[in-house]
Amino acid sequence: MSSPQRVGLLSWVVALALFTDNLDASVVNLILPMLAKEFSLTLSQAGNALIAYYAGVAFTLPLGSFLSNKYGTKNCFILACLFFLAGSLLCCFACSLLIFLFGRFFHGLSSSLLIPVGRNLLIERIEKKHYLNIMSIITIPALFGPLIGPLLMGVLSENHVWRYIFFVNIPVVVFCTCIAVKLKPVSKDLPTLSFFLSGYIYLLVLFLMVFISLHSAGIKSQSVFSLASVVFFVLLFGFSFSCIRVRICSFIDISVFSSYKFFFWFIMLCSGRFFYGAVLALIPFYLHYSMRISLSNASYLMSLIAVGGLLSKPVMRLLNPFLSCDFFILLTFFLSGISYVILFSSDFYVAPIIILGLCRSLFMTSSNAMGYMVLPSSKNNSVSTYGAMAQQIFQGAGTTLAVIMFAAAIRIQNITIILFVPLLLTGISVSFFFIKKFNLYNTTQEEL
Repeated sequence: MSSPQRVGLLSWVVALALFTDNLDASVVNLILPMLAKEFSLTLSQAGNALIAYYAGVAFTLPLGSFLSNKYGTKNCFILACLFFLAGSLLCCFACSLLIFLFGRFFHGLSSSLLIPVGRNLLIERIEKKHYLNIMSIITIPALFGPLIGPLLMGVLSENHVWRYIFFVNIPVVVFCTCIAVKLKPVSKDLPTLSFFLSGYIYLLVLFLMVFISLHSAGIKSQSVFSLASVVFFVLLFGFSFSCIRVRICSFIDISVFSSYKFFFWFIMLCSGRFFYGAVLALIPFYLHYSMRISLSNASYLMSLIAVGGLLSKPVMRLLNPFLSCDFFILLTFFLSGISYVILFSSDFYVAPIIILGLCRSLFMTSSNAMGYMVLPSSKNNSVSTYGAMAQQIFQGAGTTLAVIMFAAAIRIQNITIILFVPLLLTGISVSFFFIKKFNLYNTTQEEL
């Protein structure tokens, strides 16, 4: 194990890397109109920057566990930082849309590696009892990216210098890379893996089709085609899945689902990510169109999400000696449900938004730490990869569904009922851990 001081510094380095990734992701939509104007493009053409980003994510998302096992988490983290640095340089000095698209592609390559590898870099250097505290350190700064990004972009856009938003990342990423280079690798006894092209292509195309469908789901001319393509692809390759299952397992360890703990943890993680992604996308539309609050005031109210996120650190430090990860998640389930109902059924919205921000941060921290506790440490790379999938796919799916339902003029009461389902599923999934813990069904009690 590394010294607490080194792990503390490394945790903030990982947090900075995740912060820059979230910062860029939050401003791309704001950049598109300026990008279209500068390069004389339509807004839909500029929107290809989102497709380029998701293409990069799809390329490396299946490889996180494989690369970490084969080359080590330190080298993979450095590679992710270099990808991000290359993407920032290309975006900053882009003289055409094509170069900008390549930059966003490199950002996508980096993003799907930074999330799992950054966590593994810390997890392999600390004891299990410190997981929750470390996860809270790397989660909170990452929450500020979506808050600071639009504010910073608003200042830069007034002077038409949108390129500077990418220039800000360069010294941060260089610093993170230099710290990572000085790290001593941790020796681990991991299985030797082989690269199977057919398994990789299967996962690459699947992820790519899912991301494209999420991006274009709100466009009528594209949504039917993209969603139908995903269904067709899944059915077509489902028949051949058994033939290439072994090859897929070289990238994603499917055997982890034989553990009931991991199975219920993954359901809980996906449903929770889906719920918070949907609710945070729905709140500004609800405040502006239903509550008749101006866009500027609605934006200020959304900053209360970050206020709630800031409160999560002292709350966790206060309750951590008494509560485990599953208790924290159960607490967020009840508090989220109460604040969610109050927010969308009354004129009282300040406190519910703060509580939702608090619950979101607590859920992200606790669920991330819990994933590494339900399996042996040799499976940490697989846990990180599945966690990254849940974040990239299900959180995006929740955001897309919320926007589509509101744009379709579905009554807000019906939307809240629909979105309550994933929250309920989160509560049901975490209840499994209490059944195992308290041995209600005569099962062998296991320590989380």
